[in-house]
Amino acid sequence: MSDHELPPALRDLLGVPAMSGEERTAVLDLVRVVAHTTERRYGPLVAYGLGLALSRSTDPAERATHLRTAIEAVQRTEEAQG
Repeated sequence: MSDHELPPALRDLLGVPAMSGEERTAVLDLVRVVAHTTERRYGPLVAYGLGLALSRSTDPAERATHLRTAIEAVQRTEEAQG
């Protein structure tokens, strides 16, 4: 197990599949962008909300695409406010 994934016991308890490398990178990027463009405390909240939204998809590539879209939306929002 790497430092970048849920422990298998927690993943099994939550009933979630293992994350692909692309998903893991996208989640970490999203939380980083949110934490650095808004208040840091919003990073975990955004990750949680997207987790709920993305849980409907079983396709890792589709979930990663949605994460990348979310990153772009946060960046555009910050640029518009900035």
